[in-house]
Amino acid sequence: MFLRFIPSVDQDILDYVAAHPASGREVVRYSVLRARKFDHGAILELAARHHIPDDERDAVVAYAHEQFKGLHEGNLIRYRLTLGDIEGVDLS
Repeated sequence: MFLRFIPSVDQDILDYVAAHPASGREVVRYSVLRARKFDHGAILELAARHHIPDDERDAVVAYAHEQFKGLHEGNLIRYRLTLGDIEGVDLS
């Protein structure tokens, strides 16, 4: 995984995301399709439902937020989204 070479990304987060890729996709899809923004509180609840350990939850949610903020037409397919899906979404 190329993210292993990014020094700001904690190895534990990478290991968790690699082991549970669907949870990251679900966070981004929920944020785009339902919330239309990144709702930190709702995402923390989603992380709890995915049984992300308490001590890793904030870091995993922060990582998912970075993925959300980085959405663009070139990576939408990774999340099974279309350009129309992100139209009007607050990507901050």
